[in-house]
Amino acid sequence: MLAIALSNTLLMAIQESGKKMKSVKDGVYSIEQAKRGSKVYRKSCLKCHHPKQFAGPAYMDSWAGARIYDLLEVMRRTMPTENPGSLKRDQYVAIAAFLLKMNSFPPGEKMMSSKSDDLKQIRIEGPFKWAKPTKKTDSEG
Repeated sequence: MLAIALSNTLLMAIQESGKKMKSVKDGVYSIEQAKRGSKVYRKSCLKCHHPKQFAGPAYMDSWAGARIYDLLEVMRRTMPTENPGSLKRDQYVAIAAFLLKMNSFPPGEKMMSSKSDDLKQIRIEGPFKWAKPTKKTDSEG
């Protein structure tokens, strides 16, 4: 009985939200947002964290099934190490966009929202396969 009540409550909450879950594969961030995230990352994160720590299937699989909101909240509560929560919310969202770009998720036309309700609707899906980036040839610049 309790399980039925809980599942009904969950179903009602989903229906009330009126929003459909999105995937990180749906282009949930913009290129410009990821570029801003890269700049914030270099300024606030790079002294302790090499970007390679957050790239590839091992890292992404650790977040499979979570929401972007969950990732953002961990970053916000714990980073930067010397002053957690000190960045603006849109800066944390930009860093998340940078991490998605770094892991080859496609960008979209719109920036990822910084609103909690919107971020709770974006699912990190796996399992992940990661193709090693190819070296640029001379003709590619």
